Amino acid sequence: MSDWGGWSAWAEKRWDERKPTVAADETHEVAQTAPGWYADNERADRLRYWDGAAWTEHTAPVATPGLVKPSAAGNLALLAAAVVGLVMAMQSTSLLNGTTNLWIGAVIASAAGIAAWVLRPRVSDAVVVLTTIAAVLALASVLYAEHQMNEKRDEISHLLDDY
Repeated sequence: MSDWGGWSAWAEKRWDERKPTVAADETHEVAQTAPGWYADNERADRLRYWDGAAWTEHTAPVATPGLVKPSAAGNLALLAAAVVGLVMAMQSTSLLNGTTNLWIGAVIASAAGIAAWVLRPRVSDAVVVLTTIAAVLALASVLYAEHQMNEKRDEISHLLDDY
């Protein structure tokens, strides 16, 4: 029978690598590995069942700790930060005040939006959407205020140039 250019030897070696490790006891006899779920060497996100003698075709996903939907407190904290930032970004301003506080609000709202996206597996989809909307509105509000401030500065500059 043909070796298919070394493929059968490679496949046999690969199959042997998938067997669970076994340990020798004091009598130097190899202990049989107990049946159970073991890491699947072909897919890191799966487990494969070892029946005590051979691998079965039964697989299961690996449970990943920490990727559970969060508590309501985590969702609420992100929403609160987004709302506070949005309110700060929409405050009125004047030429004397400047827009520093508006920018601080936009940064807070944006940070809440970014955090929601980074923590997306742990945050509800509604929170991700709402914090993103708040961040976009806050940035748009500040940019609009900056535009208005620049127009007023230009207007004052032209008035002073006339004198």
